[in-house]
Amino acid sequence: MKKQPRQIKGRIWLGRLKVTFSRIGAYVSYINFLMLILTFYSVTGHRYASLETFLLLAIVGVLILGDFDYFIMLPSEVSFQNEQVAKHNNPIYDEIKVIKKKLEEVK
Repeated sequence: MKKQPRQIKGRIWLGRLKVTFSRIGAYVSYINFLMLILTFYSVTGHRYASLETFLLLAIVGVLILGDFDYFIMLPSEVSFQNEQVAKHNNPIYDEIKVIKKKLEEVK
């Protein structure tokens, strides 16, 4: 019989490192994006618009993406995650169902 793969017991320090590097990565990508925009402007963009107009368009583009992510994608992701929690035998979700049933009995 084949041995079933199992997860190892969580290593808190390893999770802490991953979360920290993921969070730092967001800031690094902002700096990288700014440098990319400035490089593109200095190579090609200066032919089409002034630096102020170019940066304003970049900021507006980022704000539009931020609005799309916040108002459309985030609620969809949260709904999906909640569905997965309910679907895959989460003990906390099962406990909430028991508490809800007891609460209804009390009413």
